[in-house]
Parts: sequence; C-alpha cells; structure tokens
Amino acid sequence: MVRLHAVLELPLPVDELVRWKQRGIRMSDKRVVRRARGLGLKGDVADLADETLQPGSLLALVQSIPEDAAGKRDRALLSVGYDAGLRRSGS
Repeated sequence: MVRLHAVLELPLPVDELVRWKQRGIRMSDKRVVRRARGLGLKGDVADLADETLQPGSLLALVQSIPEDAAGKRDRALLSVGYDAGLRRSGS
C-alpha cells in the first residue's frame, strides 16, 4: 500500500515513525529460521529408483488423500502444482 500511494503521489497511509519501528523490530529478530524440506516425488533424489515411498513424498501424500470428490480435487491441485513447479519463493 505504501508503494502504491507513493506511485500515485498520495499521502502515505502509515506514519514514518511506525515504519521505522517495524523495520527495527524485523532487524532485531534473531530467531533462527528453519526451512522446511522440499517435497520430492518419492522422497530424496537418491530414492527415485527405489519402489518404496518415503513418508514426506508427494506420491505418499497423494495416496493418503481419500477417494471422495474433495480428495480428487486435492490430488489434482497437488499434481498440477508439483508438475508446474509452483513453489513458494524463499525471499
């Protein structure tokens, strides 16, 4: 919103002191960020030739979804998202 207001040359919707305070809070946050593991097709890349599915794999997740209409929808969404490479950016 701040950028949109700046482009349209409108007054800023947030006071500058609030923006500086929020930035300071973000900078002072020293918690360690732990990233989640990526979702692999069968598991780790080394496990592709192995027939067993790892618990955190896409195929194991898809197999655990029920066979009802909502399950079919969820399977389709997961499959399309994985095949299209739709992943959340790290930045």
